[in-house]
Amino acid sequence: MSNVRFLMKLSLLLSVFIALQSAHAGELSRKEWSDLFVASAVPEVCANGSYFRECLSLSAAQCEQAALSAAKVCLADHASRLPLTFTSKQQSQEAGALIGQCLGGSMDVTFSSTKVANAKCRDPNAWKR
Repeated sequence: MSNVRFLMKLSLLLSVFIALQSAHAGELSRKEWSDLFVASAVPEVCANGSYFRECLSLSAAQCEQAALSAAKVCLADHASRLPLTFTSKQQSQEAGALIGQCLGGSMDVTFSSTKVANAKCRDPNAWKR
């Protein structure tokens, strides 16, 4: 799955969560959004067939541990750019794209020495597609 599809799918999932949450409380806190992001992104990044599993020499468990760590760092590093309260689909999509780009970039850089030697995996932008 390309990373654009990954980011779109992740944004859609987060939008659904926000819609469900909004129906009950009208808002989603930054912590709640962050928890939902981690719960959605880590399995998606490390799914069989994903760029990160195909191109980086990582087991599923190693990938999930690295993605979880990267997600936490990205959320902390970009906390000031995230709303304290999410009230719209647009806020969720923008935040998901920001944190998703950070997460993917971090994984790609951290494990660049373990990349599989093929054209797709050597392309520095392949995970973004």
